Amino acid sequence: MITPSQDRRSFISMVGVALTPTLVADRSRAAESYTGFSLREPAVQSQSAWTEFQASTTHTGAATESEILTDPVKIKWQAGTTGAITTAVACAENKVFVGSRDGNLYAIDQETGTIQWQYEVDGQATGGVAVQGSQVYVGDDQGRLYAVTTDGALLWTYQSPDDGLYLPITTSADYIAFIGTVEAGISHHLHILDHDGAEILIESGTELAGNENSSFQSVVPTLDEHAVYVPTAGGMAYVNIENQRTEWKGGFFTTAVSLVNQSLVGADWGSISGASATDGDSQWSASIPDDEIYFGLTNSPAVVGRSVLTAVGSRDNEKGYVYSHDFVTGDRNWETRINARLRSAAVTDGTHVYVGDEAGTVHALSVNTGAQAWTVETDGAIYSELAIQDGVLYVGSNDGYLYAIHNAPPNDPPTPQIDITPSKPQQGDTVQFDATASSDDDSIQRYEWDLDGNSVADATGPTFSHAFSSSGEYTIQLSVTDSDGVTKSTTRSVQVIERDSATPTTREQPENTSSGDQTPETRPNSTPQSQTPSETSLFDEQRGLFVPGDGLIINGLSAWSLSAIGFLVSIAGVAYSLVRDR
Repeated sequence: MITPSQDRRSFISMVGVALTPTLVADRSRAAESYTGFSLREPAVQSQSAWTEFQASTTHTGAATESEILTDPVKIKWQAGTTGAITTAVACAENKVFVGSRDGNLYAIDQETGTIQWQYEVDGQATGGVAVQGSQVYVGDDQGRLYAVTTDGALLWTYQSPDDGLYLPITTSADYIAFIGTVEAGISHHLHILDHDGAEILIESGTELAGNENSSFQSVVPTLDEHAVYVPTAGGMAYVNIENQRTEWKGGFFTTAVSLVNQSLVGADWGSISGASATDGDSQWSASIPDDEIYFGLTNSPAVVGRSVLTAVGSRDNEKGYVYSHDFVTGDRNWETRINARLRSAAVTDGTHVYVGDEAGTVHALSVNTGAQAWTVETDGAIYSELAIQDGVLYVGSNDGYLYAIHNAPPNDPPTPQIDITPSKPQQGDTVQFDATASSDDDSIQRYEWDLDGNSVADATGPTFSHAFSSSGEYTIQLSVTDSDGVTKSTTRSVQVIERDSATPTTREQPENTSSGDQTPETRPNSTPQSQTPSETSLFDEQRGLFVPGDGLIINGLSAWSLSAIGFLVSIAGVAYSLVRDR
């Protein structure tokens, strides 16, 4: 988990609250929305690239060309690092770039989630990430900015005078802009560099505005061609990069602002506001009446159509809210309570607004109504900034994983298959049941066997064995459940044959009364054949005469030989009698 000393953003937020109570108290915080202003209807925003915090330099947090994520969704992949992920996420060249507190910048394949390369920084990778062209920018907690190619080669580094870089980085075609932070949470420097790492501007808010109440808020600047919008403790500062001067100061914001149609939208300690991007004049301010609501520095709004979508936390750290306000009038459209604190900015694809909470849950809410569409659980608190591109929502987690969430592909149900060995068992035989030939388009998570038709599993697992104590026909049911929770069943009959208990394992020869006691020969596996008296013959075993090969030897003579001799003797006796009687 992130320790208090690591989580500088929270620390800086608390210091900022302490530094600005007078300014906040002097501001009018009317609960109603102000009308009668020149804020224009927003144009339809079309955006597919997501190269930094809140998508681009204007920080609208919208990806309206992305495929809509609708229920059911699932985790496409999760890529592991060894430290918490708290930075913004950027996408380019079929890669996802993210920094980890394990000290590495990672490039992850968007399709498979495999780590393609990692670059080690001096400390923890806490600032950024942003991509411009073929260059990736990341900051560390030692105050150093790194420029790395999208293939992982170091181009240059820049050492900031500030203690660390903990905030997102923004880049345009000409500039790199970021705020460095110091331990005390004050005197932050605005840095403007070119893409070769050369300094164009490095000033504190006091130096730029000449006012001690103008220290920069700890948020990412908003770039607009050759100017940058930076919230300060004294109001929004519009800094001309070319002449390095603060042109004007206007509406008060403590979050990064979204720039839409020359209008600025952001939040402060208890309000959500709209202001002119040309002079900073406040156009509307919608106060949040709940005193427990806490607008952190990272709770920047997302803007799509006429919806201003803001995720906020609470002072008790036990809940959060997502609000929708009208971009033109400032009227509140809806609010939705989340039962955990929200620490990162909201993002949207135009249909849903997505937020992550400290309990590790990703929430999708309807942009129109605030109704919850779906949730996905991760294993750690979510502090990082979310990203959307090409129908995939990327979420960095405190558990060290980057999660990719997408629409669940059409699910083909599993195909169960039963193999039985032996196929015709006798009662008492051990029968093997095998379901390993079952298949699914993803994976099978559960196997259940029902042997008696009562819809209760008698065994689980892909294989098992069973011996049937009784003969008869049995119907075996196999139910398999895939990774999407879809269950499919099949049945197969098995015929158990009755084992004949009268079948002898040995056979005795019939007793030969004419030659005394005989030792019978053992005949394994011999089954006697029943015969009727009319079917018996002289050579039948039951009569004991002329049985070829019976193996019975008496003084070297077989039984049939003795019988033949007796027959001849009988004939001789008859002949003798006839001769004598004459």
